[in-house]
Amino acid sequence: MKGNFLLVLLFVIVMSIVSTASAHTPLGGLTVAISPDDLTIVTGGNNRVLYVMDAKSLAVKKRIWLKTSIWGLDFNKDGSKLLMEDTAGTISFINTKTWKLEKEVKKAFYLSPSMEANLCAALNSKGEIIFMSMNDGSLKGKVTLDKKVAAFGINAKGDKVAVLSKDEKDADEKVVKYGDIPKDLKGVDRKEFQHKNDGKSAIFYIFDAPSGKELLRKKIYFITATGSQVLFDGEAVLILNYKNENAKIDSQGKTKMFQLLNSYNYGIGLSGNQESVCTGGLAKATYTKVKGLESKEFKIDKINGWPEYFKGFAFDSEGNAYGTTSAYRIFKIKPDGTVAKAVPVY
Repeated sequence: MKGNFLLVLLFVIVMSIVSTASAHTPLGGLTVAISPDDLTIVTGGNNRVLYVMDAKSLAVKKRIWLKTSIWGLDFNKDGSKLLMEDTAGTISFINTKTWKLEKEVKKAFYLSPSMEANLCAALNSKGEIIFMSMNDGSLKGKVTLDKKVAAFGINAKGDKVAVLSKDEKDADEKVVKYGDIPKDLKGVDRKEFQHKNDGKSAIFYIFDAPSGKELLRKKIYFITATGSQVLFDGEAVLILNYKNENAKIDSQGKTKMFQLLNSYNYGIGLSGNQESVCTGGLAKATYTKVKGLESKEFKIDKINGWPEYFKGFAFDSEGNAYGTTSAYRIFKIKPDGTVAKAVPVY
């Protein structure tokens, strides 16, 4: 009996690990989205409540119990649907007039939206990139890859998706030990040297959307963590990650690393046209214009208790950013980096 019990216990532990590996880590705070008409903000997080807010006053107008931890929020093109991704990897389509659930797409992760095309990309449990209508979740196409996916993102126009595979050992790339890294290398130059000499590489792809036709495949030295943010700057692609070890990859696969002003990117959010991006960490964040990577750093007032981190960002049509935090606060940030308003969400 004891032997059988141990086998059952081992099976439960293994299944728990497998299940956890396929789910999102809870945000530890709020994520955020703003409607296409700039009138409504929605925010939510670990407490399973969707807060519907007036975008001008930032007053909470409605609270909706969704029964699941909220991980991501995006509106469709006309604002009639809200797409909510939870920590289990289910994307829910919510009617924004009734705030009722209309459809669920299960095992779809890291939703990447194109509001212009009303099309989104997601990663399914088979490791495929799927393209869905943001109106009803209907399947419009998919990409089947020969590598596991680390990060991906659709462009603003909705006709291309960039994908970076998970890293693999590369016999063609030498390994330089940490102690042997040239001491004169600092900052991003040091990080780039490490990436070029860690014995690992990844495959960078560009695919047509939604047909899934491969347009580019290139081995690059840059590697990143699962779920990093991918966006487009014209034909070039930017990959942003938590460690702030970011990369810009041109249309031929040539790669150059860069860092933004804040130390770590606990929260990353981009505008619908992918012209602006905000990245945030502990009590401060960075507003960046994608073209030219011109950045402005902004700070927020410190409050009592556990340190406050940015977790999510959304942009209105005028370029104002709305940042949400682990302390359940929302901030309105102007394009010049000025914090215009701060409100607790409860």
